[in-house]
Amino acid sequence: MIAACLALLAAPAFGADFFLESPERAIASEAAELEKAAVAGGHAARVVRRFVDGAGWRYVVRVGGFTDQAAAQAAAKDLAVRLDGMVGVFETHGPAAARVASVAPPAPAAESAAAPATAVAGPVVAELPDNRPDADDVLEAVVAAHGLAANTLSALLTGPTVVAYRRTLPGQVVDHTWSTADSMVRLEIEGVEGDVVPSKTLLVGDAAWLSVRGGAWQPQALPTARAHLDALAPQAVLPLVFSLRVAVQTRREFERMRVDREDQLDGEPVTVLRFEGDRATGPLTLYVGTEDRLVRRADFGDGQVVHDFGTYARSGPLALPASVRTTRAGEWSGTVELRRIEVGGDLPSDWFDGPQ
Repeated sequence: MIAACLALLAAPAFGADFFLESPERAIASEAAELEKAAVAGGHAARVVRRFVDGAGWRYVVRVGGFTDQAAAQAAAKDLAVRLDGMVGVFETHGPAAARVASVAPPAPAAESAAAPATAVAGPVVAELPDNRPDADDVLEAVVAAHGLAANTLSALLTGPTVVAYRRTLPGQVVDHTWSTADSMVRLEIEGVEGDVVPSKTLLVGDAAWLSVRGGAWQPQALPTARAHLDALAPQAVLPLVFSLRVAVQTRREFERMRVDREDQLDGEPVTVLRFEGDRATGPLTLYVGTEDRLVRRADFGDGQVVHDFGTYARSGPLALPASVRTTRAGEWSGTVELRRIEVGGDLPSDWFDGPQ
C-alpha cells in the first residue's frame, strides 16, 4: 500500500512556449529525411526519439523556440507543406505539454480530385465506417480519475518530491529512492535479492556524481548521469501512469482510440478501449474500470507488452497503483511496487550536497 503524504505545493509559474512536431516515423532515416526538408525551409529542426512501450522507438522532427501560438501555427503551415504531412503545435507549461492545434498541408486542387479514373494507378480502397464510438470522453474521464492535472504533475516533477519503489526482476529485487527539488535529482539503489550493486547518483545543475557501494562521490559524465536518472525516474518506471495525460493529448494511438466493448477483468466490470494499429504504430487496448475509470490493464501489440495495474490508492489528488506487473510475449518480465510518495515535504538540508 502506498504510504503517501501529498501536501502539494503551489505549482511554480512557468512561461508558456510552443514547439512543432512532425508525424511519427518508425525508422530513424525517414525522420532524418524530414529533418533535411525542414532545415532546407529555414526551420531549426532536430530529430527526437521516444520509446513507446510495446512499439519500440519512434522518431519525430521537432521545431522549437516559439513564444506565441500565432507564430508557431504560421511556421506549422509552412512545415506541413514541406513535410507533406500533419504538423502538431504544442504548448508547454513547465514539464507538461499539450497539443493545441494540428495543421495539415493544403488539400489538392479540385481539378486533381476530378481526374478520370484511368489516371489512378492501382485499386481504390474505400474505408468502411466504424460504428464504434470515439473514446475521447472516456479518456478525458480516465485522466481526471487519475488526478493528472498539469499543476499536479508540475509539483511532482519539480519537487521537493521523494518516491520510493521496489522493482522485482528475474533474478533481482531492487529498492530505489528517487528524489528531486529545484532541478536537482538524487537516486539511491539498494539490493534486496540477487547481484545488485548499491549506488547513489546525484545531479546538481551541470554537475553529476556517482557513489558506488558507499564510497566517496566521484564525478560522472553529465549525459550518462541524465540517461541513468531519466530511465529510473518514476514517470519512466511506472508505465503509463504519469505520462497518461500528455499521451492522451498528443499520441495518435489515443487520439484514434474507440470504445470497443464492455467486459469483465478479474471479475470487475471494465470498459475496453481499442486502437487497431496502423503502419506506424501497433495496436493498443486499454481496460478501464467502468465505474471509477482507473486503468486496470494496458495491452500493447496484442500481448507483446501487457501491464496489469494493481489496487489503487489515492494520494492527495493522484490515484496511483500500488503495483504494476508486466509481461512480454506472455512471459513475466517484472513488477514495480510503489511504496512511498511524498510531494511538498521537507528534505534534509544536505540531501543534494555533493563532494565538499
